[in-house]
Amino acid sequence: MDVEFREVKVNTIETPTKLSCFSITTLKIIAVIAMFFDHFATAVIKNNLLGKDFDISAWSEGLLNCTELENTLARLYYVFKALGRISFPIFCFCLVIGYLHTRNIKKYILRLAIFAIISEIPFDMAFYGPETSSIIPLFTFEHQNVILTFLISILTILGIDYFGTNLKGLRKQEYTVRSAAVYRLLVLIIGILLSYFLKTDYSYVGLMMLVLIFLTRDFKKFNLVATGILAYASSPFALFSLPFIALYNGKKGRGFKYFFYVFYPLHLFLLSAFRSELGSLLLSILN
Repeated sequence: MDVEFREVKVNTIETPTKLSCFSITTLKIIAVIAMFFDHFATAVIKNNLLGKDFDISAWSEGLLNCTELENTLARLYYVFKALGRISFPIFCFCLVIGYLHTRNIKKYILRLAIFAIISEIPFDMAFYGPETSSIIPLFTFEHQNVILTFLISILTILGIDYFGTNLKGLRKQEYTVRSAAVYRLLVLIIGILLSYFLKTDYSYVGLMMLVLIFLTRDFKKFNLVATGILAYASSPFALFSLPFIALYNGKKGRGFKYFFYVFYPLHLFLLSAFRSELGSLLLSILN
């Protein structure tokens, strides 16, 4: 009996739907705008206008007796932070797509490494200020910037990818599925430990989000579920990133490759250097 088979196209994360309308460039622009609101909230509203000693958590629980202006600023802080939460999952998605399509993985990793180093001092200045520095001027080991998270995550994905697809044998032993699983797990554990002990932004939760996006890349619906679970773990508001990711149309869009790399340290530097002026501008708008 002859059986007719029809070709089934795998519904990968790059498979567009009728509603898909966002290219990678568009997604990055959305993420950049959201990220700016997030960082403005911390660098200008919290650290400058409200003051670093202002306890946002206590305010949210109604434990502080605040002025009308402080209440307004605290509410604005929460709104901006909520908007900003959508940026990280979108960036993670774009980074995995970049890894899948890059023509030169060495240059891709080198760019991340260079901008992780360049961004660290602007990051520390924007969120902690020079008074936290002790050994190295303008630098603190309390918390590292998100590009370092991306760098460790891509290196982890590279290791997982290598042991999953390219390894033919190890120490003259026959390559097996079991050995692949063991080495991939070891790579993941090393990545998690690096993220945790280096105190990178989003820590190992951020790394796991990138890894899961990569591992579930051939299953779009499961990919969104996995991303959503880890997004919720970082912040419930991060779930609002999922509709944007789901509407990816499988296209790169216009270039601007280096714009997104440069924007990160540049906007942090500007927020740090002009936080007083930006704070005064915000106050004049609110008044």
